[in-house]
Amino acid sequence: MNWKNSSEYRLKKRNLIKFIWRLFGLLIISLFLIFDLIITINYPNAFIVPNVDKPTERLAIYYFYFTTQTNYLVLIYLFAFLFESKFKENSKPSFYILLSITIYITITMLVFWIGIISNSQERSKYGTDIYLWFKTIILNLIMPIVMILNFVLSCGRDFYSLKNHHKLYMWFILFYPCFYVVMVMVRGVLRVKQGENINTCYPYFFFNYQKYGVGVLVTAIIFLLIISIGLQYLYLWINNIQYKKKHDDDKPNFPIITYPYGFKL
Repeated sequence: MNWKNSSEYRLKKRNLIKFIWRLFGLLIISLFLIFDLIITINYPNAFIVPNVDKPTERLAIYYFYFTTQTNYLVLIYLFAFLFESKFKENSKPSFYILLSITIYITITMLVFWIGIISNSQERSKYGTDIYLWFKTIILNLIMPIVMILNFVLSCGRDFYSLKNHHKLYMWFILFYPCFYVVMVMVRGVLRVKQGENINTCYPYFFFNYQKYGVGVLVTAIIFLLIISIGLQYLYLWINNIQYKKKHDDDKPNFPIITYPYGFKL
């Protein structure tokens, strides 16, 4: 029997091709992020951050964007998942880490596009700049969609109880967004006190309560909290739907994974 004609060989070849294409895609995104970083360093006062002439200051602003942080998280996760699934048989990425990163990048997408649509001043910053719109579409639309599709296609291995989610993992997932908001506000207040340009003190206009008022800030924080919690239950619901489809079950008479107090990632 010719081994190259066997089903096992064809499966391995197909998996290798999929691995190469996925790796190629991730490398392209990585090169784009490196290119964007180089542009940011060499042209610190370009695009939507005027009056900044120091590369170090521009980098500090660049890496304080939730968009930048979450896109890096997505890229690191996808690289780790790709190589783990390639070199470790029957590997299973942590569901709650997958869930967390999917929620963070979804928040990035929703907040950005809602902010752009609702704020004419923010829309005017983009104007007709082709590169800025190209970068925006990649980081705020394509990357979130890729991660959401990855979640939908890879979830559904276990059924998770929505009733017990609030006991631990809801707070675990909320920690990073809450910590981010605290750090942004502390940094912004300090920069204002140091006499920095108020337009560069906060990464997003709705955090700039000195300029737009406390009401905008409070509304934004409440909105972020609502979507951060709502997305958790939405994605858990999607996971459970996928579980039912994969197991051909209409009723939840299967083991329910809760981990209410056992911190299992």
